[in-house]
Amino acid sequence: MNPPNKASAEALKDARLALANGKLDEAVRKAQRSISDGFNLSAQLLLTQLRCMQKDLGAARSEWNKLPRPLQRKAEQSCQKYEVDLSL
Repeated sequence: MNPPNKASAEALKDARLALANGKLDEAVRKAQRSISDGFNLSAQLLLTQLRCMQKDLGAARSEWNKLPRPLQRKAEQSCQKYEVDLSL
C-alpha cells in the first residue's frame, strides 16, 4: 500500500499536508502526482476520498474502481460522510 519510490511518497505527503490545510484542489493534484510517480494504493484511496469531498460522483467512482475490494469498502464508508454513495 505504500508508495513505491521517494518521489511518489513525497507527493503523497504533500497531498496530505494540502488537505490538512484545507487546499482540496492542491491535494487532488498532489495525490495524482503521487500515483503518476509510481502507482500506490495509499494515494489512490486518498484521491478517491478527495473526489468524494468534492462531491464529484463520476470522478470518485472512476478512482474507486481502481481500488481492490477491501479498500473500496473503506472508501465507501469514508465517502458516506460527504453524502456520496459509491455503491453500484
